[in-house]
Amino acid sequence: MTRQDLIDVIGRALMPTAVLPRAEEVRELTERLRDHVTRLAREVEDRTGAMTPSTDERRHATSAVEDARRELGAGPGPGLRSAVAHMQNLARVCQRLRCHSSSGAAWSAEPRRTSPRARNGQDQAPPVSGSGTCRNGM
Repeated sequence: MTRQDLIDVIGRALMPTAVLPRAEEVRELTERLRDHVTRLAREVEDRTGAMTPSTDERRHATSAVEDARRELGAGPGPGLRSAVAHMQNLARVCQRLRCHSSSGAAWSAEPRRTSPRARNGQDQAPPVSGSGTCRNGM
């Protein structure tokens, strides 16, 4: 899984739409997001050991890992609306985790991504560059 894949999947998961996405798309994005969250949570957890105890950076990283575990333990729920909410929560957890990952600083330089629909003049994908999403300023 590449950094570009993560950026694309977060953008697709968080894209505002007037209608709910198809169930197949939600399942596919959720599966990809779960893989990213699992990998990033392990990486961030490993990095927290090297951080100075009782610092904001370590508290934020630990909180992001705890949120990841909680969301990974949650299921998509009984219907499409709850499955979309779960998918979006996973995308937000990915955004938080990547701020604390080894390549976190590089993410802030990523340009805003758009979906094929946005390129055709339809919905604009939300920014997934990380700017404004990291509480620790990374």
